[in-house]
Amino acid sequence: MKVYKISPRLVFLSNDKVYKFFNNSKECEDESDKINSSPFSDYFDSDTKYNMKFVKILHVNKYFYIMQPAKGLCLNDTKNILDYKLAGSWLRIFHNFSYDEQSKKAFLFSDFDISHVYVNHNENEITAIDPGTGFGTIGEIENDISRLIVSLVQTKSFNILILKQRINSFLNGYKVDKINYDKLDKYIDERIKKNTKKMLKLNFSLKRLLIGKFFLIFSNLKYILIKKNIKKIINKIDH
Repeated sequence: MKVYKISPRLVFLSNDKVYKFFNNSKECEDESDKINSSPFSDYFDSDTKYNMKFVKILHVNKYFYIMQPAKGLCLNDTKNILDYKLAGSWLRIFHNFSYDEQSKKAFLFSDFDISHVYVNHNENEITAIDPGTGFGTIGEIENDISRLIVSLVQTKSFNILILKQRINSFLNGYKVDKINYDKLDKYIDERIKKNTKKMLKLNFSLKRLLIGKFFLIFSNLKYILIKKNIKKIINKIDH
């Protein structure tokens, strides 16, 4: 058995199946219903030649559901820059299934970060797992895009060159013609602050408060050093 998470919900792998537990039956039912409402579950992308996949629920119980495990290497663990481009392609395709040209909005994943994307080069597939509580909300695409960028910014590494390369690769995979830089900048700023508050809320103490303040300053500093690069990439296309 392999335990992925204990808090806020228990998630573990057993007998090649992933189990996710909830505090009550309504939480379990609501999330499983949302996952099953995904715009797509399996799509072959002719540009990348990869199958774009979404986590599949095999069985729903009262307090937990069972999923197929995602194959491949988690984006959080990869050093292959191409993997970030594939992640961008996955999110672009996910949004394209519901994107409305007039409102500039789409069906959102809500928690698209580097720990929720798996790349399997052996079988040419990329799988996204564990959507957030806002999954299925119709909102601005920059919200989803900001989450992956912030998850990269908030790693412990301070190698700005590698950070820029990964974000550039992700944006190239997504393609920037639909992205509004000002909206993305706003969402990134908000997400950095929200993630810090969430960390403090889970287990508040003086030590954790000090770590949280350092974490916030550290993340903001890294973002300051890369935001011009992001703006340049997005604004190279005349929207």
